Amino acid sequence: MAQVSIDVTGSSTAALILSAHTLQTLVHKGILTPDDQMNILNASYQQLADDGQAALKAVYPNFTFS
Repeated sequence: MAQVSIDVTGSSTAALILSAHTLQTLVHKGILTPDDQMNILNASYQQLADDGQAALKAVYPNFTFS
């Protein structure tokens, strides 16, 4: 199986361009494994969460996350 590398750092928009449907298509074609699919989705959502927290901290510097 070919190695697939997708960089999702720095842009939550870029991280979410590959929709779940697109990833599922890549799994069905044998390009990605189901584990690859989950790793990409998890990284995408983590980047989105990190970006959201950074935006909140910029507006509300005393806000804390628990």
